Amino acid sequence: MQHYGDVIWVADTAADGHSVGVVWHDLDSGRSGICMDRRGKAAGWTKCDKDFVEGHEVRWGVFSEQYLTQEVLYEVVNSNYTVM
Repeated sequence: MQHYGDVIWVADTAADGHSVGVVWHDLDSGRSGICMDRRGKAAGWTKCDKDFVEGHEVRWGVFSEQYLTQEVLYEVVNSNYTVM
């Protein structure tokens, strides 16, 4: 997560037919969403510009899915982040 501008960046670093993403959940408002990169390694970074409320705590994690079936292969919840 970018420390300013409410931006999440995601990049697929392996040309393996899997997509990557960040799932997020605002613990104070209940709002949640996904920032997904389905464009592949050659496309570079995917930018998701969100409008988080300052002072809210956001939990986020990363995951991978099989591109064609969209079956989630793994998910790792990383940490909480307080929006500045």
